[in-house]
Amino acid sequence: MKKLFIFACLFGLMSIKGIPQDTPKVEIFAGYSRIIGDQQGINASVTGNFNKWFGAVADFSHLTSKNTGANFEEKISGDLYLFGPQFSYRGNKRITPFTRVLVGVSNIKARVTDFDQSVEFSDTNFSYGVGGGLDIRVTKLIAVRAIQADYIHTKFFSEGQHNGRLSFGVVFRFGNK
Repeated sequence: MKKLFIFACLFGLMSIKGIPQDTPKVEIFAGYSRIIGDQQGINASVTGNFNKWFGAVADFSHLTSKNTGANFEEKISGDLYLFGPQFSYRGNKRITPFTRVLVGVSNIKARVTDFDQSVEFSDTNFSYGVGGGLDIRVTKLIAVRAIQADYIHTKFFSEGQHNGRLSFGVVFRFGNK
């Protein structure tokens, strides 16, 4: 009887196609970000997952840089507000790679001081990006974003910029799909 019970349990386990992956309803990311070059700052995003592979993401970055020289100082800050679909592969319980396509707006503000005279200027325009990354689950509620790499296209003062953005940080996971 005991052997029959064990056999029935094993047969039942073998008939299951796979243990379902925990898919959070909402993922909140916060971390360090750097535009390839000299701007660095924060990157944050909120992703609402509709199922285990598709979600919608809202992504925000605030990046700054400062250049100084003899009687010269330049401070630049930029903000990115991007939105779009995110596609995740949750075939592994611990590792979740993802890709995404983002559209939105970007803003740049600059202040240049030269020999005690200061000039400020800013611009806001349409932006888009594509990229992806890799989250590593630490607990059911926390993951580490090992890497996020995005190509970001901005256009300031009628000139296009092609930027690479790298981000790293922590992902907080809420709910269950």
